[in-house]
Amino acid sequence: MKSAVEGAPNQYDTNYWLGAAYSGAKNYKDALPSLSAAVTRATTDLQKFDALTQRAIAYNATNDKPKARTDLNEALLLNVSGRETQRVDALKLLLTDLAGSPPGATYTPKP
Repeated sequence: MKSAVEGAPNQYDTNYWLGAAYSGAKNYKDALPSLSAAVTRATTDLQKFDALTQRAIAYNATNDKPKARTDLNEALLLNVSGRETQRVDALKLLLTDLAGSPPGATYTPKP
Protein backbone atom coordinates (compact mmCIF):
# COMPACT_ATOMS: atom_id res chain seq x y z
CA MET A 1 0.00 0.00 0.00
CA LYS A 2 2.83 2.38 0.85
CA SER A 3 4.31 1.93 -2.63
CA ALA A 4 0.89 2.73 -4.10
CA VAL A 5 0.92 6.06 -2.28
CA GLU A 6 4.46 6.74 -3.46
CA GLY A 7 3.34 6.01 -7.03
CA ALA A 8 0.21 8.17 -6.78
CA PRO A 9 0.76 10.66 -3.95
CA ASN A 10 -2.02 12.98 -5.10
CA GLN A 11 -4.81 10.40 -4.94
CA TYR A 12 -7.31 10.42 -2.10
CA ASP A 13 -7.93 6.65 -2.08
CA THR A 14 -4.33 5.53 -1.70
CA ASN A 15 -3.64 8.02 1.08
CA TYR A 16 -6.89 7.25 2.91
CA TRP A 17 -6.45 3.48 2.81
CA LEU A 18 -2.79 3.62 3.88
CA GLY A 19 -3.80 5.81 6.83
CA ALA A 20 -6.69 3.48 7.65
CA ALA A 21 -4.34 0.47 7.51
CA TYR A 22 -1.92 2.15 9.93
CA SER A 23 -4.83 3.02 12.23
CA GLY A 24 -6.13 -0.52 12.05
CA ALA A 25 -2.72 -1.71 13.19
CA LYS A 26 -2.87 0.90 15.99
CA ASN A 27 0.11 2.70 14.43
CA TYR A 28 -1.58 6.08 14.77
CA LYS A 29 1.50 8.27 14.49
CA ASP A 30 2.29 6.85 11.05
CA ALA A 31 -1.37 7.13 10.03
CA LEU A 32 -1.48 10.91 10.46
CA PRO A 33 0.50 12.02 7.36
CA SER A 34 -1.55 9.82 5.01
CA LEU A 35 -4.85 10.81 6.59
CA SER A 36 -3.87 14.49 6.42
CA ALA A 37 -3.09 14.04 2.73
CA ALA A 38 -6.47 12.35 2.27
CA VAL A 39 -8.26 15.28 3.95
CA THR A 40 -6.51 17.68 1.58
CA ARG A 41 -7.25 15.57 -1.50
CA ALA A 42 -10.90 14.78 -0.71
CA THR A 43 -13.20 15.90 -3.51
CA THR A 44 -16.53 15.10 -1.86
CA ASP A 45 -18.03 15.75 1.57
CA LEU A 46 -18.24 11.99 2.11
CA GLN A 47 -14.52 11.52 1.47
CA LYS A 48 -13.70 14.46 3.70
CA PHE A 49 -15.95 13.12 6.47
CA ASP A 50 -14.28 9.70 6.36
CA ALA A 51 -10.76 11.15 6.35
CA LEU A 52 -11.52 13.65 9.12
CA THR A 53 -13.07 11.05 11.41
CA GLN A 54 -10.18 8.63 10.86
CA ARG A 55 -7.65 11.39 11.48
CA ALA A 56 -9.54 12.47 14.63
CA ILE A 57 -9.29 8.92 15.95
CA ALA A 58 -5.54 8.94 15.26
CA TYR A 59 -5.11 12.34 16.92
CA ASN A 60 -7.10 11.16 19.92
CA ALA A 61 -4.97 8.01 20.20
CA THR A 62 -1.78 10.09 20.11
CA ASN A 63 -3.18 12.39 22.82
CA ASP A 64 -3.57 15.42 20.56
CA LYS A 65 -7.05 16.21 21.85
CA PRO A 66 -7.35 19.75 20.41
CA LYS A 67 -6.71 18.51 16.85
CA ALA A 68 -9.04 15.55 17.36
CA ARG A 69 -11.76 17.92 18.56
CA THR A 70 -11.24 20.24 15.57
CA ASP A 71 -11.50 17.35 13.09
CA LEU A 72 -14.61 15.95 14.76
CA ASN A 73 -16.30 19.34 14.74
CA GLU A 74 -15.50 19.82 11.06
CA ALA A 75 -16.68 16.32 10.17
CA LEU A 76 -19.97 16.75 12.01
CA LEU A 77 -20.68 19.95 10.08
CA LEU A 78 -20.52 18.14 6.73
CA ASN A 79 -23.77 17.10 5.09
CA VAL A 80 -23.25 13.39 4.42
CA SER A 81 -25.76 10.59 4.24
CA GLY A 82 -25.12 6.93 4.91
CA ARG A 83 -22.73 7.61 7.77
CA GLU A 84 -25.16 7.89 10.67
CA THR A 85 -23.35 5.31 12.82
CA GLN A 86 -20.01 7.04 12.24
CA ARG A 87 -21.58 10.43 13.04
CA VAL A 88 -22.90 9.07 16.35
CA ASP A 89 -19.48 7.54 17.14
CA ALA A 90 -17.76 10.85 16.33
CA LEU A 91 -20.20 12.71 18.53
CA LYS A 92 -19.64 10.25 21.40
CA LEU A 93 -15.88 10.67 21.09
CA LEU A 94 -16.23 14.44 21.08
CA LEU A 95 -18.56 14.48 24.07
CA THR A 96 -16.34 12.08 26.02
CA ASP A 97 -13.39 14.35 25.35
CA LEU A 98 -15.30 17.41 26.48
CA ALA A 99 -17.09 15.93 29.49
CA GLY A 100 -15.00 12.91 30.46
CA SER A 101 -16.08 9.31 30.63
CA PRO A 102 -19.60 8.68 31.86
CA PRO A 103 -19.90 6.77 35.12
CA GLY A 104 -20.47 3.05 34.89
CA ALA A 105 -23.77 1.42 35.83
CA THR A 106 -22.36 0.35 39.20
CA TYR A 107 -20.66 3.66 39.95
CA THR A 108 -21.55 4.99 43.37
CA PRO A 109 -20.34 8.49 44.22
CA LYS A 110 -18.59 8.78 47.56
CA PRO A 111 -19.47 11.65 49.86
